[in-house]
Amino acid sequence: MNSPDFEPKLIYLTRRHPDLTRPAFRARWRQHAALGMSRPRWKNIAQYMHCDVVDDSDFDGIGLIWHRSPIHRAAHLADTSSRLAMERDEAETFARPIVTDCLLAREHVLTPPSTLPGTALRLFRFIADAPAATADPIDAAAGRARRLVERGITTRGHLLDLALPPERPPRWGLGYALIEEWRCDDLGAARLAAATLETPGVPCVITNEVPLYEAR
Repeated sequence: MNSPDFEPKLIYLTRRHPDLTRPAFRARWRQHAALGMSRPRWKNIAQYMHCDVVDDSDFDGIGLIWHRSPIHRAAHLADTSSRLAMERDEAETFARPIVTDCLLAREHVLTPPSTLPGTALRLFRFIADAPAATADPIDAAAGRARRLVERGITTRGHLLDLALPPERPPRWGLGYALIEEWRCDDLGAARLAAATLETPGVPCVITNEVPLYEAR
């Protein structure tokens, strides 16, 4: 994280508080987001998005937070004035603390996401280890993209998030080496892509995008 020319991306999984239904959780999660965005340290954030899980899954949502730079990420962590309020609100929103289900990554855009209407579905693949067949995970991701094209499956964006070293030892709570993201036109295309890319031990999760904040 020494280079100032990228936006560290915090990715976290959410499991709803057991007292909440999934619809009630989504409303409560938005409320939690509003609290976070109201705090002074939010000046360090470039973009924030909720991704609500569409199908059955072990969790209910995926949060994405882009910091303006590594320097802004460090400043965000250093400002502890919001910690107690946010942790209290987390306890009423989630089944367990977010710190147990998050990691920081550097995003690589392989195919820029489409801005056309109808591309608000995002498919996530969680990969525990970099592919053994190649030293370059970006090359491996390009190979998966070719597989979708060969099968006539259209996607509208392809991102790869490579996990950064933990800021605090020993490791991130979310134990993945990389996370792959695809944007799709519709649920049918997303489900077909997920089935095509299905690999043992690599979960695929389809979500709706809910943009909440963008400073750019």
